[in-house]
Amino acid sequence: GKKTLTVIVPLKCTGPATIDLDGAWYVEDNKTLVATISKTKLQWSTGERADIHSDRQTNKVALLDSKGKPEFSAMYLAPDTLHWSDGDVWQLKLAKKGGAPVWPDVYKLRFDELD
Repeated sequence: GKKTLTVIVPLKCTGPATIDLDGAWYVEDNKTLVATISKTKLQWSTGERADIHSDRQTNKVALLDSKGKPEFSAMYLAPDTLHWSDGDVWQLKLAKKGGAPVWPDVYKLRFDELD
């Protein structure tokens, strides 16, 4: 019989209001690492850290200064691109293993047999 693949995608732990930006972000050439983002924390390639805020409804991302005020803003555009107010464009680099994307543990794959 036929087989179908079901991908069960859970709601993000950070809540539906934020964008999942987790990962390593590179400039457009995809060779130069700019920063790594985890939840609401950004770490520059230099090691410095900053807070980041995102809004899923508007697709806007803000890099906050030390006082928590927006310093730079960006638009999050699919697929996984940030267009910053200063003209920079960042691309999320997905981890690959053997040429295939690595599925995060939160995704569950299920094969169903159809009669």
